[in-house]
Amino acid sequence: MALSQAADTIKESWFQEAIHDTDVDLFVIIGHADIHSIEFTQVYEAIREVHPDTPIQFFGGHSHIRNFRILDNKSTALESGKYFETVGWLSLDGIKAQEAPDSTDNTSMVVSRRYIDANRAGYQHHSGKNATTFDTPQGLEMTERLAKYRAGLDLDRLIGCAPQDFSLSK
Repeated sequence: MALSQAADTIKESWFQEAIHDTDVDLFVIIGHADIHSIEFTQVYEAIREVHPDTPIQFFGGHSHIRNFRILDNKSTALESGKYFETVGWLSLDGIKAQEAPDSTDNTSMVVSRRYIDANRAGYQHHSGKNATTFDTPQGLEMTERLAKYRAGLDLDRLIGCAPQDFSLSK
């Protein structure tokens, strides 16, 4: 059985140096791997050997589904979906900072998460804006630039149209 790339990575000096740092409030791991993968599990186990109580937050991908995993009471993993259909949003509350030992105990860490559909209506809703207050001057300028670029590539030309809609749900 072949070892994963993570099995090799966790042995490298830069990784060992990073996880042996004693001044760490939170480990954030970002990778294009399924949050249930052996790679993330190996990274999690390597960190836990050195830091049994430090919170760990994984952000994964690859399986292309909305997914969430609880590894322990101080470690979770979030996967947001496929092809930018979803923006994953996560909040951690109650993390005790190293320099504030009397602050919140890490055992009371609270995780909140949302999946925001990647569309204008979803962004407006979650930003508290509406159709007239959502756009920024920079966004409008970018929209104009993209429209010109798209027109220059002749991407607006209608080539054909399906005679019916085969959508199963909307």
